[in-house]
Parts: sequence; structure tokens; C-alpha cells
Amino acid sequence: MGIVIDQLVKLGLKEYEARVFTALVSLGVAGVTEISHSSGVPRTKMYEILDALVKRGFVEARPGRPLMYKPVRARMVIEQLVEGYNMTAKEAIRTLEEKEENEGSKASIQSDYAWIIKGNQSIKQKIAELLSNAENEIFALEMHPPRWLCSVKTMLKAAAARGVKIDAVCVVKPTDAFDDRLNDPLIEYRLVKDESVSIGEGDHLEKSIMLSIRKGLQAGTTIIVVDRNATFNIIKNQNDKETVGALIKIPGAPAAQRLTIGKMLSIYTRRLS
Repeated sequence: MGIVIDQLVKLGLKEYEARVFTALVSLGVAGVTEISHSSGVPRTKMYEILDALVKRGFVEARPGRPLMYKPVRARMVIEQLVEGYNMTAKEAIRTLEEKEENEGSKASIQSDYAWIIKGNQSIKQKIAELLSNAENEIFALEMHPPRWLCSVKTMLKAAAARGVKIDAVCVVKPTDAFDDRLNDPLIEYRLVKDESVSIGEGDHLEKSIMLSIRKGLQAGTTIIVVDRNATFNIIKNQNDKETVGALIKIPGAPAAQRLTIGKMLSIYTRRLS
């Protein structure tokens, strides 16, 4: 019974209302004393609770001495609760969206350069938001196996369908058990060359960034760059196993990261046939 009560509360009933209604469903027709005993609701609260349920059309009262009560069909009650829940949700969305339009611009002016998102569900929602807003290009990079790339494949296909250029890369180590059946036209698989390959001459800062990105990938970081103005790094914390997403919109940084990754891939990897 406890699970049902919790579900009714989530749909909008108060706990005592949920207890009384659930007890009545089991009893069928009953008086106040019997309902109180079955539901565990104090008898002093019973008339108040039953009156509220009667007014909502969830319970019917039969005049007489003693007063007797019976529930209406459970399906009708649930459908009414769901309808009310949905209406409340839509109203909340409308109100919050109005606030976003009126006040959101103020917040974005303050600081929109870097954000931390924690938890797989929140990260998936942020990825969905980024990919759905992409206008020109999406670049995504992940070490094998491509768990995140596969999880957003539908969104990548949708972006490609509206004309967004997709560049999704999965890097495979020579020691990985790579399955050719994983080949997908949407994802380019690249094999790591000899890790002793030198970066060669070049800008010291660029070399440092390349090495940093390389270490991050080896640690399981996934990188998504959207329109070269936003980069989302998905990092698995090796200590507590919590996944963290770092969204960066510092002007120039995403574009620089994208170009550096492209150069790093050309040096350290080759395309799998």
C-alpha cells in the first residue's frame, strides 16, 4: 500500500487523502471508524479528509447514521489527477519560459563562460541542448568504446539531417578489442599509432595543449565542440566514479581546441579502413 500512496502523493493528493482513498478502495463501502482504522489516519481528521475527497469527486457519501463512504472508480481518479498534474506542469513551463525571456538575457550577460554539470542525466540533457542548437558544425571525440557517441547518435543524425556538418571520431588503441561490426558511417574510427611518435617542432603552448588533451582522452574524457564556440568535456572522476561535464564558452577557446585536436589526431592516429 505504501508504494501506491507515494504515487498518489506525487500526482497531487495529500498523504492523508491518499491513505484514506487507498483504504476505501480496499474496503469498498465503510464508515468513518473503519476507514480510520484501515488507513491509520486519526479519527479527528477523518471528516475533514473525507469532505475534501467528496468535493473533488473522488469519494461518494451516503446520508444516514452512520455516514457511509465509497470510492469512485480508481481509473477515473487517476485520470483526473494526471490531467491536473499535466495542466500544472504546462502552466509552470509557460511561467518559467516567460521568466527566461524577460530575465534570461540579464543572467547571460553576467557570466556564461564556464559551467559544471554533474550526473549522467544532467549531462545527457546538456548534450541534447547543445546538439539541438547547433547550426554549422558538431565535432565529437571519444576513446573506444564510444559509449557517449552511441548514446547521442540519434541526435547527431537529426543535426545532420538539418544540414549541420558532423565530425564524430572514436580513437582505438592497438590493445583494444575492436569489433568491426561497430563500424558506423556516422562515426570515424581512428587507430593510435606508436605512442612514442614525436609531436615535432612547433609552438610550445600548442604542444602542451596537445599533450593535455591526449592525457585527458586516455583518462576517458569525451570532447564535444559545437559551432566552434562551445566545448563540452565529459570527464569520469576515477575516485568517486561520478561523471562531470565542463561546458566552456570562452571566446576563441573552443575553436582553438578543435584545431589542436585535429592536428593531434593527424599526428597520433590513422584512419581504420
